[in-house]
Amino acid sequence: MCVCVDICTSTVDGDEEMDTDEEIRRIEGKDAEDPYDCSTDEAEFDEPQKCSVEEAKETSLNYSLPDFFSKCHFFLYGSFLPPDRRLLVRYIAAYNGHIEDYMGDKVSHVVTTNTWDNSFDEALSENSSLVFVRPKWIFACHQKKAIVPCQPYMIAPAH
Repeated sequence: MCVCVDICTSTVDGDEEMDTDEEIRRIEGKDAEDPYDCSTDEAEFDEPQKCSVEEAKETSLNYSLPDFFSKCHFFLYGSFLPPDRRLLVRYIAAYNGHIEDYMGDKVSHVVTTNTWDNSFDEALSENSSLVFVRPKWIFACHQKKAIVPCQPYMIAPAH
């Protein structure tokens, strides 16, 4: 219980301007309650709802993300701002894509902020189906929750 008293103007039995210590003793003696004297038993709170395995599966299926990157293997080439890199990794993983640690045969998409360079020519000679895209393509796919055409986001050699 919170007891608020205007100590400066309170009166007790006609005494004006009571001393602060006396007022505190008066309040403690009559109305004070220990603010820590309360129950913390968990039984007072609602018990968590339990559901069957079937209900849990049904709920998780209703909230699953699309897996449109499931057949895509990405290689993140070059440097990215840390927040951008974090989002790229997050979106690729969320939509069931795969991130490769190095350029290998599995890579289908190279995501980069760089312009075309000689290493891209070498990579294409090893894997002619590689697609070089800007990070904006991943972000656009995330916004649409589907794969969008990558042509507007592709990096092509300068002629």
